[in-house]
Order: sequence, then structure tokens, then C-alpha cells
Amino acid sequence: MPAESQRRGYFFPPNFPAGDLATLADGKGNVTTWKYDAEGRVTEKWYQGQSTADLLYAYNANGWLAWRFTRTGTGANTNGYFTTYTYDAVGNLLTVTYPSGTASITNQYDALDRLTNRLDGLGQTRYSYAVLGNGQRTFTEDGPWASDEVTVTNRYGLRAGLRLAQPSG
Repeated sequence: MPAESQRRGYFFPPNFPAGDLATLADGKGNVTTWKYDAEGRVTEKWYQGQSTADLLYAYNANGWLAWRFTRTGTGANTNGYFTTYTYDAVGNLLTVTYPSGTASITNQYDALDRLTNRLDGLGQTRYSYAVLGNGQRTFTEDGPWASDEVTVTNRYGLRAGLRLAQPSG
């Protein structure tokens, strides 16, 4: 086994019945630590050598991520920013709001709760879905970038038989 692989370490404490990862040490010895709430959701993420959490997470009454606080700076210069998330009644992500100066994300869904439209800093991306005569299902993404139309065909079910077709450009 290579020396780098031998230095990696993972720790899953026995009091985390869901198998939640508590610490991870990479090949360079950098350690990342996660903390969880009683529901097994990440509440804090710590990077090696920090005296405060680098990322804090909070959830709404439905258990969906409501906000994330990202710490910037160290010591007396510790600041940070919030990213907030909103959802519809069934849990579809409607908005992601970043700090001032960063474009937010707004999503729209159809009656089957499939994403149909996303507006973000790059522009608008449309998503469409179809069932072909041979039973194949297709998903098309058309966004604001060059050669941006992507079609995914699925013949066998949601997780098998996918084919991605993207025009060259």
C-alpha cells in the first residue's frame, strides 16, 4: 500500500448509528471534522487548526437546509457570510440566496415536481421532459452558454440506461 494511502484516516464513532463521518485525515495529514444534530444532519464542519467552525448549518421545521454560514478569516479577523435556502411545500428548492454581489438562484417546477427553469448568474436554463413512442424518456437542458443543449435518454428506468447527447460546438 502506498505511504500516502496509509496516512489517510476515517473515523466513524459508534454513537453515530447512521454511519456519519466524524473526521477525515487526507494524505497530507489535514483533518476535517463534522458535527451532527440528533437527526444526523451536519451542523458544523471544522478544518484543521481552527478555533471556530468553518461552516455552520441550520435546518427548518421540515428538516431542509435553511442556511449555511461560511466563516472567512481567522482569529480576530473572523467574519463570514450566510447563504439561505427556501423551498416549496413539497421540498423543491426554490431559491438559494448568496451574499450581496453574488447572483442568487431561482428554480421553478412543473406539476410533477420536475425542475423546469433555473435563473442564476449565468442566465436562464430551461429543462424539458418527454416520453417517446418507444417508451424512452428524455430530459433536455438548454442554458445560456454556447453548445448548451444536453439531452439525456433513459430507456430502462430512472437510474439505468442513460445516454447523454451533447452537440459539439
